This record gives sequence, C-alpha cells and structure tokens, in this order.
Amino acid sequence: MSMKRRGFLGLLGAAIGAPMMPGVGAAAPARSAFDIAVAHAQRFPVISVAGLSKHGKMTATQADAMIKRLAVEGQVKLVGPSRSGGVRAASRLFRNDHWGLARTAHEHRTAAQEARQKRLKAKRQEQTKTPQIAPWLAHLHDLCRAQGMVLSPRCFA
Repeated sequence: MSMKRRGFLGLLGAAIGAPMMPGVGAAAPARSAFDIAVAHAQRFPVISVAGLSKHGKMTATQADAMIKRLAVEGQVKLVGPSRSGGVRAASRLFRNDHWGLARTAHEHRTAAQEARQKRLKAKRQEQTKTPQIAPWLAHLHDLCRAQGMVLSPRCFA
C-alpha cells in the first residue's frame, strides 16, 4: 500500500511543480535539430513530419517547424499535406550516394594523362573541322569508270 501512496505523491508533486518550470516545448528548437533536419533532407527524397520526427527524435510540432524553416530557406519544396495531414516536402538536397561510391568512382588523372587527353581532343576537333572527301571522290570516280558508267562533266566541277 505504501508503494502506491509514494507513486501518487510523486505524481502529485510533479504536477504541482510543472507550472513553475520554464517551458521547453514552446521554445524554438536547437540548432542541432536543424542540422538533423538538413541531414534527413540529404538522405531522403521526400520528407514528412512523421519521418522527420521518427528519424530525428523530435516532436511532430518541431518537425513541422523544421520542414517549414527548410522551405523558407529554399532547401526543400513543399508539395502538400500527407494522408495524416502533416506537411510533406521534396528535398533539393537529396544525394543518392549511400555507400560513398561517387567519391571513389572519380578517376584521379596525372598530368601526363591530362596532356594526352588534350592532344586527343585537339586531334578529334581538327579532324571534324576539315573533312577530307577528295580521296573518296577520286575513288568513286575510278569505280564508276571501271564499271563503264558515263559521268557528267558536272561531277568534276
């Protein structure tokens, strides 16, 4: 019986002391909550109040405020409410690189490789600028004569 009384008295003391404490829920969320929201937006293409509150370990009102703040700063685009009525947004920070493969996939070229690439690119551009069709025309002319075709004098102009 005494355990029940102690629990009740503790609950009663907490209820009496609660109005005297400063309100934590009404205050603006900390900067770290904003960092969590940004990290969440980088990880998921569509963010919602439910998802942010679940993954960011914050209340639904804080998650709603974070999504609206991200929208004001242009990092997400509000797309409308979800089925439950919470705010949804499309992330503009989304990076689809879960294992960091994009960083390792880029080839690190040496100076010699860069010089070779430049030479090849210049050679390709030079070849595409001035196509050499005279040898082909001479070859076609010879083939036509070998087959006994009569060529028009306009072909040689």
